[in-house]
Amino acid sequence: IKYSNQKDHLPSVMKAVMAYCMQPQKTHTNERAWTVSGVGCNPKTAYQEFMANKSVWQKNDGLCFRHYVQSFSPDEEITPEKALEIGLEFANRAWKGYGVIVATHIDREHIHNHFIIDTVNIDNGKKLHEDRKNIERLRKINDEICLKHGLSVLSPFENGLIKSIGIEPCKLCTYCWNGKE
Repeated sequence: IKYSNQKDHLPSVMKAVMAYCMQPQKTHTNERAWTVSGVGCNPKTAYQEFMANKSVWQKNDGLCFRHYVQSFSPDEEITPEKALEIGLEFANRAWKGYGVIVATHIDREHIHNHFIIDTVNIDNGKKLHEDRKNIERLRKINDEICLKHGLSVLSPFENGLIKSIGIEPCKLCTYCWNGKE
């Protein structure tokens, strides 16, 4: 799991990140299969849904969205459909009550999921607040799901590797660390 540090307080950036993540050349396995789905939102209308949700709860300021990437080793035998299934399971557990787009990219040697998370809870209007321990919490959820599906996980964290989400690479996976997504 890697946190992508954008200017995630701007709606225009959110719209651009959504467009990037849902590009057909990155997410289409064939002309009819699209490896994009949503939790609590429809990917095709997610931007409007996220913005409407913020307006309903009067939470139009501050962070607009979060963007994470979940990468699988190129050595794993995983299909795009399975990666999307795992991504949806992860999103449901990691961000309960928040709208999440899950887009599985198949354009690299390693399949990876992009998560774009609305920072306002659909049910209660609470803002998504993350702290320094969040990446560890997400990693634990990720590892549980991957093990359940027979996929490998990385060795446990070493103390002090992660100083802050988004300030330096997450050091969770060699693909993130080497500048690949």
